[in-house]
Amino acid sequence: NLVKLVEMDEQSGEIWCRLAGARVAKGDVLLFLDCHIEVGYNYLPPLLEPIARNYRTVTVPTLDVISKKTYEITEFPRGRTVFDWHFHAQRIPLKDADWDLSPDENYPTPIIWGSTYAISTKHFWELKPDSGLITQGADFLEMSFKINLCPMTTLQQLKLII
Repeated sequence: NLVKLVEMDEQSGEIWCRLAGARVAKGDVLLFLDCHIEVGYNYLPPLLEPIARNYRTVTVPTLDVISKKTYEITEFPRGRTVFDWHFHAQRIPLKDADWDLSPDENYPTPIIWGSTYAISTKHFWELKPDSGLITQGADFLEMSFKINLCPMTTLQQLKLII
């Protein structure tokens, strides 16, 4: 089966549900997508290719915005995701050298978006995600710190063309 539905015995929250799914996953890569994420044609190869080269690479796509009134797609500007002093995710411009990259090439970013990222199953469990977290969004804070503190991990953001 390509997809397996995991039902929780009780309402458990987003973080514990992700961990429950990760525990039963049999593939080499975990792809986390929140329910509000819509993927385009051929979205998966650019997320998997960097992980296939180095299993300690975590990939995060740049998410475009779909208008809830017109369904028009607006491109989300390229940039790095960082924390401000209140631990809110903020976007900052790319470094000058990164602008030489084509729009579909990867570039490093220090923070993942919790709504969607791909990580090798092996590396996910090496980072020891904390199932004690209960606040929505806490997993993206935790994973961002662990990814950046693990010296062998690289985090790459991708601009996916829909």
